[in-house]
Amino acid sequence: MNLTGHWKGTYTYGRGYPKNLIGESEPFEFVINEVNGLFTGTCIDNVVKEKQGNESFIEGDFKAKKIRFKKKYKYHLALDESNSLVQQDDIKSDGVDYAGRLYRKFFFGKRYFSGQWRIITTYKENNRIRTYTCGGRWRMNKVNY
Repeated sequence: MNLTGHWKGTYTYGRGYPKNLIGESEPFEFVINEVNGLFTGTCIDNVVKEKQGNESFIEGDFKAKKIRFKKKYKYHLALDESNSLVQQDDIKSDGVDYAGRLYRKFFFGKRYFSGQWRIITTYKENNRIRTYTCGGRWRMNKVNY
């Protein structure tokens, strides 16, 4: 399967998030260019839309029905006490790690990807380096125009 093209999907908040967000989903769109199982692309999601200039890029691989990629944002945004996104320049993140698998709907034959995502964030608190992990599930399918 060639991944090049436009993809739409959702990611769902899981462990590590406030209880009122767990199970909530957000939409995203990828534009992917794949060559021999390696791909790059861009992402539009609510995190990108929240902060002007906050571009997002993806890079990964697809082999034997398994997909892995990393999504990186220009700015690190986090949730504040009121669950609003705020920019945090003092926190570094390696991005969002996605892993999943290619599936086919039984009766319709349409293909889609589904899997897990996680963020590992390192920050400084009281002169100590701390690590925080959160994540959830995701799903996407190719859009035919």
